[in-house]
Amino acid sequence: MPRPRILDEEKRTLEEARAELGTSGTPCNFSTAYNLVTKGSQLPDGSRLTLEAIRVGGRWITSREAIERFVITLTEAWSGRAPGAPAVTTKKERSRRLETADAQIAAMGI
Repeated sequence: MPRPRILDEEKRTLEEARAELGTSGTPCNFSTAYNLVTKGSQLPDGSRLTLEAIRVGGRWITSREAIERFVITLTEAWSGRAPGAPAVTTKKERSRRLETADAQIAAMGI
């Protein structure tokens, strides 16, 4: 069995991880964190994504990096974007970027 990468990362107990899994500065309930490890969260395709964790001395241990991977994967799955795909750019943002690029080109005298 390969060595769990959580052992090489910034470890968190589920109690500590609650703050990073919560919203608006409010930690999630302990049972929510526990369920993310044991049952996972359902993805749009019906599969389940679980928060990586290991059992050590009667406690579940996860890591800051595992939480980050979990949240990114969950967000990408529900946003309809492929993993690692760039964020969708609005017309206004694209227009602003083009204006900035045109100004830089003009400043260089091209």
